Order: sequence, then structure tokens, then C-alpha cells
Amino acid sequence: MSWSRNGWRWSKIENAADRLAREIPALFSCYNGFMFKRVLVVCNKNSSKFAKVKSEVLDVLDRALPGYEVFEVNTGKNVDGNAADLAGKLRAGDRIVSAGGDGTAAICTNAIALSGLADEVTFCALPYGNFNDAAHSFGQLEVTQAVDPQTRTARVYPLELKLDGRVRRVSLCYFTMGMFAESAEILNDKKDRQKLQKLGVFRLVFSVWTAFGWWRKNRKKVFLPEGFRLEGRSVKELAKATDYMAVNARYVAKIMRNWKELYAGPGFLSAIGRNSGFFAVCWFAMRSVLWQIPGRESKRDLITFSGPARVEIQGDGESFWANDVREIEVVKSKNSLRVLSAR
Repeated sequence: MSWSRNGWRWSKIENAADRLAREIPALFSCYNGFMFKRVLVVCNKNSSKFAKVKSEVLDVLDRALPGYEVFEVNTGKNVDGNAADLAGKLRAGDRIVSAGGDGTAAICTNAIALSGLADEVTFCALPYGNFNDAAHSFGQLEVTQAVDPQTRTARVYPLELKLDGRVRRVSLCYFTMGMFAESAEILNDKKDRQKLQKLGVFRLVFSVWTAFGWWRKNRKKVFLPEGFRLEGRSVKELAKATDYMAVNARYVAKIMRNWKELYAGPGFLSAIGRNSGFFAVCWFAMRSVLWQIPGRESKRDLITFSGPARVEIQGDGESFWANDVREIEVVKSKNSLRVLSAR
């Protein structure tokens, strides 16, 4: 059977489920030498978009592939806690389907890295969050493609973040630290997230306006710790720096772009932002949206501080505070992930 690369219209979703049930009754398929034996859907039942996940993903799979399993995100734990729990449940031959936003995708990718099964599982991100950089970077897949053995898989090398020599987290799309990382917290407020859902197509305008208000209040704050240094960059280049970004994907926060895809190569885009002034913020944003995030390609970024530092780091939409850290290293992981792609 030949499956459409463009996906099914949702008006025909029930028909798609019926056909899937006939085509893959045993839930045991092989494509290009890779065999998947189980579909594991990762989702957050407390998410504002869970109703859509249930109707468009879970209900379809209930009819088509009743042998699939669900891993529920524990909202009482962070990305690392959920990733550790999920890693313990993974086994060779799994197809992991993230039905959520970038945070859910981050749980999946970090779980795969922790499990040591990167070569033995496949991963797919379906866009059911506010910002879906991971899903959109590989083409917008639908549930029928997520469980189709003929959907193309791409080898992707995620970014790896090390704190004082120890791997802390992997990220499929990007890492940021400084002003952008801290400002992202304002959209984690439950009320703001509810507003985002109600605004629909205008949620991007709301996000930008909310971020601008936060910037006005915090524009004089020092975001990068004292003695911030990036190997290979001069003191002049780092003067008044407010942000560091390592970008591996096409998108950051949905609107900022890196036109060159770097997933498969050894390098990533390394960028420094000086966004303490209004015009500096506007210029950086304009370049990032209309052209490309200003930066240079790097294979390894080594960041040091003059002493033990505390800095907030965001990776694929999920942030954490690094405390008493002296050295931060960003590299491409040596282990690739098998990611489903519509491109």
C-alpha cells in the first residue's frame, strides 16, 4: 500500500484508522531494516490541548492499533525526572510518539539518550503544544504517518549540554542561556497559557507583547554571570552580552530561523546576543525572523565564568537553573536519534 506523504485530512480520520487496522493488525512492522514492535505514546493529560490529543491520536489508535501503550507525563516532575521514568520503560523496537509540545518532545529525546537505545528505537513528534519547533522542523506529521512503517526516518544528532564535564541534558533544537531563557518563564504561568489557547492565531502577538513588557522591567538586569567567556570569542564580541544560543534546528520559539539545517552535520549555529537596548532587541529579532539568527557555525562551545555561577538554561522550551557551575560545554552528541520525517 502507498501512503500519502501529505497526510490525511482530519475529515477522513476514521477511514484512516480502519485502513490502519487492516494493514498493521499485528503491530509488528519492518522498514529499511528497522523493526518496531510497540508504539508508545507520550502525552500530558493535564495539557490544555489534551482533548485534541485524545480525539486525533488516542481515539484513532484505539481503533487502529489497540496494542499501543501510553506514558503519561508526571506534572510533579521536571523534564529530567520524566525522562528517567520513561527511559526505564523503553525497550528495543519501540516507536515513541510525542503527542504534545516541545517539552514533551524533550522528555522523549532525553529518555532515549538515557536508555542507551538510540539505535534501536524510532521517535516521532506530533504538534500539540504552543510552540512545536521539534515537530515542525521535520515536517508536520499526522498520527497515521507516525505509525506507518514506510514513513521516512532521518538520523539526527542532538545538542549535548555538559556542566563541569558531566552531561546534563540533550536538546533536539536549541539551547539558550541568559535573557531569552529567563523571559521564557513568563509564558509558563497557567493563566498566560490559557490565554494563549483562547487567542488562537493571535497567540504569537500576545507572546511577543508579554515578552516586551517583561523586557522593559528587566532590561538593566545582568543576565549572564560575571566573567562570562566563550572560547574563541574576543572580549569585545562578548561586551554587554545578554544571551548565548546554540541552534541545531530550523526554528527557535517558532519565529526565529536558522535556514541551514544542521541536524546531520558535526556543527551547530553559535550566537551571542546583546539585547539590553530597545533597538538592539528589535534588530536582533528582525534579523532572526526575516533572515537568520546572527551567529557562526561551531563544533564545540566552551563557556567559562570567573567563579562558581548560577545561570538559567533553556533547551527546547524547558528551562532549569544551573547552580555553582564553572564550565558549560555544548557539542553535538556522538549518538544519533532515528526521527520520523515528512521532508
